[in-house]
Amino acid sequence: MADFKKESEAAPIPYHQTDGAITTMDSGKKATQTNERPRSYAEYLQQRDYHPLCCQNTGEDLMIIFACYMFLWSFTIGFYSLLLKAALLTDEDSTALYIFFFLFLSGAGMTYFSVFAASLEKRNATKNEDTIQA
Repeated sequence: MADFKKESEAAPIPYHQTDGAITTMDSGKKATQTNERPRSYAEYLQQRDYHPLCCQNTGEDLMIIFACYMFLWSFTIGFYSLLLKAALLTDEDSTALYIFFFLFLSGAGMTYFSVFAASLEKRNATKNEDTIQA
């Protein structure tokens, strides 16, 4: 017979608690174990080797947040520019505006039908429960 390990023995969990001891694994560092919980937030940060720079975030966290905002706003401005260009190129016959209108209607219709289908499914599920119980 084959000897299989349990799932809990297969891979260690990065953060877990065992018998009152907290085991933490930082990226690229060995696991450290302490037998007591931190008494304050400062001890908690020190235990995890986390050094806040501003607003309880490290410099890396702040750079990630800044990059996400820049990507979001760049995408928004680029998309708006493309829509504006399409509207200006078809200014005489307003083709882009009709396309935007029908895309909006189709999106609103899909949303309505998905909500309607969910309510029908819920109603059918309660009917099926009643017939199973009877």
